[in-house]
Amino acid sequence: MWQYSLHNINAQLDYFNSVKEDYLYNFSLTLNSPLIGPFMLQLILTTRCNLRCKMCGVWKTYEEEIDTVYVKKAIDDAYKMGNLQQVYFTGGEVLLRPDIFRLIKYVKDHYPSVITHLNTNGLLLTRETINRLIDVAPTTLGVSIDSPDPKIHNSLRGEGVLEKVVLALDCINEQKEKRNSRFPMVNTLSILMDQTLETMPGMIDFAVKYKFAGLCIQPYVCNSDLRGETEDNFLIKKERLPVLREVLDKIEEKRKNAPLHVDIASDKIYNYFANPVYVDKCYSGFTRALVVGRKICFVCNGPNNEKRQHFGEADKDSIDSVWFSEGAAFFRNTIKTCKKNCVQFCSIRPSSDSAVDINNRLKERKDLFLLFREISFLEDYAAKYPSLPLGEIIESDYRLVFECLDILLVAIDLVIAGNEIDVDTHYLASDLQKLSEYLGEKDSLYRVLVDEKLNGIDIENQKPQDKLSLYKTMLQEYYCKKGV
Repeated sequence: MWQYSLHNINAQLDYFNSVKEDYLYNFSLTLNSPLIGPFMLQLILTTRCNLRCKMCGVWKTYEEEIDTVYVKKAIDDAYKMGNLQQVYFTGGEVLLRPDIFRLIKYVKDHYPSVITHLNTNGLLLTRETINRLIDVAPTTLGVSIDSPDPKIHNSLRGEGVLEKVVLALDCINEQKEKRNSRFPMVNTLSILMDQTLETMPGMIDFAVKYKFAGLCIQPYVCNSDLRGETEDNFLIKKERLPVLREVLDKIEEKRKNAPLHVDIASDKIYNYFANPVYVDKCYSGFTRALVVGRKICFVCNGPNNEKRQHFGEADKDSIDSVWFSEGAAFFRNTIKTCKKNCVQFCSIRPSSDSAVDINNRLKERKDLFLLFREISFLEDYAAKYPSLPLGEIIESDYRLVFECLDILLVAIDLVIAGNEIDVDTHYLASDLQKLSEYLGEKDSLYRVLVDEKLNGIDIENQKPQDKLSLYKTMLQEYYCKKGV
């Protein structure tokens, strides 16, 4: 409760910013209007591909490719929106773009805090390409592998593909070790479908063998027009659902001890195949901006049959102007009528689903620094957007603040009385001062005695906001008595 000394402040602020981000995406979904910029910019730089994967339709489409200068502008625009955390380069086969290395370096040089992802089918990962990737050091390199069984993987992607990818993986590990390089960390995204179902638990063993940092298991969605239409021959049928449940349980059990991150939403995946009716909140149109060739889009088209998927052009419009445009608002409204049980990453953000859950996660810490900041943040948004149901959350924060302050005041009384408590008094005093500074009370620490301030006031019958102010005044007086 008194963890406010300088070495903890940055960690506390980082945690609070993550909480605030969860709230803002929750509020955006509730209001159907973005209150925060996208955390990811996904760039489909080309729809050209050197493979003809059976379950993929991107190679069947054509998009005019955007010049390097406008890709950089899109990155700049997205960063200026204030929440860009990841840039995802993909295709088609993105390594067919000769400027890909310059673009990765551009992000790394200009926005070093932004994570960079690159996704490839792996066939163009020659020794020269691998060393160029290590030079520019994207954060992660995603290599698409759908099954550890060559027969199954190759039947979907092409003869001899997995064998060639394995040679590339060996070369990556060899060159990273030789050059003492951590990056790029290798991940894979594996498509769960009828053809790969039984072999999917083996992907964890495969990922461990080839030193992957992460494995993501994504259910099949036809992406011919990036709208999520489905083709029956890749879907898991009703009679195969018991096998699906067994496979998902095996994956969940194996990932407990796996030395890598395994990303899988098992229950959502099961429901996706078992009952294709929309049951989840969808954040498409809020968390991820997409540029496909020259088009500025969202990741899917929802249920919109008019195919008005894109709302601007990256060589003419800025990402932020499109993000807040009428076309984007139209798209967000269509999502409200979507009945697809989608489990694509753009649609899922479980940490933002419930404002009550977000609040409970913060309250578990019983931390005054976080509680005071959250109260201020929530009261501000409750005033701006009265339709947000925040009243009970704010009141519960006040109640916990009172409990924490009561404990803190008792501890301070004990310190003032000269009693020993299990807190270093020097750090307690400096922590309290730091807390007061972050509450904006720095200039009032030495004002008046608490007895003069509280004379004739019935504390217990005060409104929550007034009572909180009185408690803070009492804290200030204790600072004065300690000579802080």
